[in-house]
Amino acid sequence: MNRASKILISISYFGLFLAYTSANRSPATGYELSIYQSTPLVFWLGVGVTALTSIYLVQTYRGGVQVSGMVTGLLAIISVVSIPYLRGYFYYGRFDALNHLGTVIDMLSGTIEVNEIMYPGLHMFTVGFSLLTGLEPRQALLMTVTVFVGLFLVTAPLATYYVTNNLEIRSTAWLVGPLLLPVLAVRIPRFEPTPTLVALLFLPTCIIVTLNHLEYNNQSVRVVSILVLSGLTLYHPQQTVVYIGSLIVFVTGCLLLQQIGRPIDGYHRLATLTMLGVVIVAVWLSSQPGFTGAVAEVIIGLQSNPTGSGATPQGESVEAVGLTLFEIFMRTFLVEAIAASIVAVTVFGYLLPKTRSTIPVRDRPFTLLSVIIGPASVFLLVFFAIGEQSQFLRYVSYMLVIGTLIVPIGLHWIINENVIGRHSTTIVGLILVVLLLATIPSFHASPYLFQSNQQVTEGQMNGYKKTFDHQEPDTSVTGVTTSVYRHRNALYGKTASEQGRLGLQSVTRAIQPPNNLRSYWRHSYIHYSFNDQNLPNAVERNTYVIVTDRDYADRIELYGGLAYTKTDFEYLDRDPLINKPISNGDAEIYYIRPTTDTGE
Repeated sequence: MNRASKILISISYFGLFLAYTSANRSPATGYELSIYQSTPLVFWLGVGVTALTSIYLVQTYRGGVQVSGMVTGLLAIISVVSIPYLRGYFYYGRFDALNHLGTVIDMLSGTIEVNEIMYPGLHMFTVGFSLLTGLEPRQALLMTVTVFVGLFLVTAPLATYYVTNNLEIRSTAWLVGPLLLPVLAVRIPRFEPTPTLVALLFLPTCIIVTLNHLEYNNQSVRVVSILVLSGLTLYHPQQTVVYIGSLIVFVTGCLLLQQIGRPIDGYHRLATLTMLGVVIVAVWLSSQPGFTGAVAEVIIGLQSNPTGSGATPQGESVEAVGLTLFEIFMRTFLVEAIAASIVAVTVFGYLLPKTRSTIPVRDRPFTLLSVIIGPASVFLLVFFAIGEQSQFLRYVSYMLVIGTLIVPIGLHWIINENVIGRHSTTIVGLILVVLLLATIPSFHASPYLFQSNQQVTEGQMNGYKKTFDHQEPDTSVTGVTTSVYRHRNALYGKTASEQGRLGLQSVTRAIQPPNNLRSYWRHSYIHYSFNDQNLPNAVERNTYVIVTDRDYADRIELYGGLAYTKTDFEYLDRDPLINKPISNGDAEIYYIRPTTDTGE
């Protein structure tokens, strides 16, 4: 380690110090529409210095200096992911993440058993993490995301290295991992505590263990393989089904090759693991009553919506405020499109006898890695056919995880073999720059992606809590853009809230939204424009309407008055028939009595 490398390593750590201290000293004091603009400039300068220095160290040096560069670079990425925790957000994630907070509360209080949850892995890990560190459940959930992101950033390059046994490709993989974190910009929750996210981040670990199982006949490897498959099942059985489907395809292919005299070593071990995996998933899913209903919904969806016309793209709302489909695509799917192109070129090149030998991979591991994409494609097409956009994008994310492992191989091959001409190195460099610039604004939901910050403030939660604490049995609760029932689940625990335990009404009775609702009834949304500024005619019984500062920022600042205008919000304070019993700055709670004279 020479003097120059020591100075560079010191600079990279100093950048981290600046980033962490500036974030901690600038806690959020209220709702922030953009997490990027609200985070101090010094934080971004520190992260930028560390990232650039780390890239130089990794690409220029070897040995301990290179490892130091990798460590500081990964810490820089993790610091960006951890902004909600570093800046003291009360919670992060307004939708399913709130439900999962409620489930963690249930587990800690002993009101729910593990076998009552289809994917308890996230909650079990968080409970253990909370008990070990003393963090509150909401903080432990945020840190759980950080832990799994760190796991992904370490295991993804290791999986690529295992497939190639090439140190140069490992360096490229270290750079590609942060660029292709498996979270899409539309519909899939960003770095929020959800089972889908942690299962995707855990997937490279499963791949490493599976590849070891294929290569080595070792008892400890077999035990670890079973434990990892069981873990993936608990994190999200849906992802496990796809993964085991990939193993079945690979093993079946090996059997066919054996029949024509081209046996593949080690496939018997993988066949045994696959059968065990099938048993593990089957036993677990058979104990979950909700699984049968989910399968039935898919079948009914295929029968009733064969063209996928039921999918409603998020683009409709952003188009309404003057954006084009091209802008939407460039901001949300550019990285995925580039990655998919590189993966397709690499796999296709491997299939061609002329170029196969030029791709620096070990045959069995790379074949297995390529096969894993297949079953995910089938599920992707099924959910596209029935119009389940969110499910469809989950499988795009699943395939993106595999792409994270293959893209570094493809980039190395393109550069060394001049696959795209004499300027391959320059073109690849430009690709990486584009990926970097496109990825930085995509770590968190932001106005750049036509999404508001998923921050949940303490004031918002207090507003919900006061409303529920004062709610009478014949009074309902509804909101503007936030899911009322999810906030209630996060406050009291999901089981108590939904089933009406601990002296609470059941959530079904507690919310009772207006009849002409906008979506799934449990969200309990009020009518657009507050029923054209006539709320008393919109409700059938006494109703609390919760309006948060996030609602106002989302509708007015982000979407420019789409669905709710500034005068719509002002109407709430003008109407003499509407009272405001609770107000804390973050949440305004209005009390509406139905109009008695329906002939008005």
